[in-house]
Amino acid sequence: MRNNKSDESLGVFPKKQQMVSFLAVTMMLISGTALSDIVVYKVYFKASPGAMIITGWLMVVIFSLLNFKVTRGSFLCARILRFYALALAMICLPGLFLAETMVERIICYSGVVVLFGAFYLIGGKTYQEMVQNRYDFCAEMMALRAAIEKEMERSASQGKAPKKR
Repeated sequence: MRNNKSDESLGVFPKKQQMVSFLAVTMMLISGTALSDIVVYKVYFKASPGAMIITGWLMVVIFSLLNFKVTRGSFLCARILRFYALALAMICLPGLFLAETMVERIICYSGVVVLFGAFYLIGGKTYQEMVQNRYDFCAEMMALRAAIEKEMERSASQGKAPKKR
């Protein structure tokens, strides 16, 4: 489960390259979500801006919840985000042929490129190492929390209640 040396402790933050990969994926997925929302409502349905904004915000909230779980080391959520990016790219792809104006084609093309880039980065080694790093860090924090609670129970059972500040 852990690839680190046993005497090596994890830091609070992942390595710089892992952090850059995570932030790049986050920004690509946010912009890809917005671009795919524009494609759906401008190319496919020609709907009102209000509907576009509401569904865009809903998709960003769902994405943010999944992305938060990735920061806690969830490989399942990372896999879901990967297929989320692929699904949004597949939504934008037919728009390249259905777009009526050059602006719509540029938006479709940008969405496809950004979302396939996010799909590639999420499957990459650096991003997966970041998720593993976060998983290990959260596991250590839970073990540390359990050890502290155990020590507090042991102290309380001996009659040595901790002083309140």
